[in-house]
Amino acid sequence: MSLGIGLFAFLLIPNTIQNWKNSKTKSVLLIFSISIFFFIAFYVDTLFQDIELAATMAFIGLLLGLAYLFLRNFWLVYSTLFLIMLVNTLADNKYDEYNFWIVIISTILSLTILTFDFIKNRKLKNTNL
Repeated sequence: MSLGIGLFAFLLIPNTIQNWKNSKTKSVLLIFSISIFFFIAFYVDTLFQDIELAATMAFIGLLLGLAYLFLRNFWLVYSTLFLIMLVNTLADNKYDEYNFWIVIISTILSLTILTFDFIKNRKLKNTNL
């Protein structure tokens, strides 16, 4: 789950907002988009029952969005998100009876997205040299 959320929040949303690195208003839009995404993702995950968790995760999304804005490093921000999600998952025991085929398929899809992004970034670096 953390990989899927990380991909959407720190890879797909920043790639959707064009020129966010050069514009202050688009950078603010990026941070709030990540925060809103976190709120919606966790509110839907709790089946619209735990708005406090969604609000807490929206605040964490805001902080992680700020970290991504300043660091611009997916892996560093994702590592922090992974630790937050791991603690949350271990505290709630909510995924104990999760279907492992869904986890395997979603992990493969997420790793495919990461691979394509890595290849795209590598090609851009080679063409800029």
